[in-house]
Amino acid sequence: MKHNELITELIRSANLIETIGVSERRQLLERAVAEIYELRVKVGIPRSVKGNDAVTDLKILATKIDAIPLPAEEVRRGCCKPPG
Repeated sequence: MKHNELITELIRSANLIETIGVSERRQLLERAVAEIYELRVKVGIPRSVKGNDAVTDLKILATKIDAIPLPAEEVRRGCCKPPG
C-alpha cells in the first residue's frame, strides 16, 4: 500500500472512530507503526536507543489495545493531540 493511501485510511478511520472495532484499531496502529519504521529506514533515521521513541509507544499500545479498550473520544483525543 502506498504511504498516501495508508495516511488517508488513518484519517478516515480517526473521523469514524465510533464505528471501528477494537481489532481494526489494532491493525491500523500496527500498519502505521510498520510504515513509520520503513520510512525511517529509507531516510536514514536510526532507531532510538534512549527508550523514548513515540513509535515504540504506539507499537506497545497496539499490542494492548484489546485489553484496554478506550472510549472513542479518548482515542480521538490521544491521536489528535499535538506532539510534546
